[in-house]
Amino acid sequence: AYNYNKIIMDENNNPVDFEYIEANEAFLKSCGLKKEDIIGRRFTEIYPQYKDANTGFLSLVAKAAIDGEKIFIDSYYSEILQRWHSIAIYSPEKYHFVTISTDIHDRKMVEEALKRAKEGAETANKAKSEFLANMSHEIRTPINGITGMINLTLMTNLTDEQQENLKVAK
Repeated sequence: AYNYNKIIMDENNNPVDFEYIEANEAFLKSCGLKKEDIIGRRFTEIYPQYKDANTGFLSLVAKAAIDGEKIFIDSYYSEILQRWHSIAIYSPEKYHFVTISTDIHDRKMVEEALKRAKEGAETANKAKSEFLANMSHEIRTPINGITGMINLTLMTNLTDEQQENLKVAK
């Protein structure tokens, strides 16, 4: 999905907003808007709830539009769309910028599920290792006691048969 925009500057030449000039169908569909709802309108007109909170995104697009900087964001969560995207921002001419966004929401959700599954498996493996170490200790301790008692008993007067039985047990 892509859109083409123009930065709006205040009287001190600071970027304060941007205007949508063009948007493709994929962008309009992802936003749930029609072309007539967006073209020629400012971002903060369409999304007034972001008038004060959008300084981070505005400063990014301003870097592209004013300085000509190309920007790529591998993973960005859009509060507006409530989905994960990767975004490329570039400026074809001064004070204008294009954003190209790719919906990566499903991939991001799979990655997070895999991460949680991996963490769960690591926790289970650690618990298993601790259990085996404890069980090994719990088995070894009484066996050492039994072996020690057999050795002590072998040093006493026993019949040949008793001595043979204890040697087999040892």
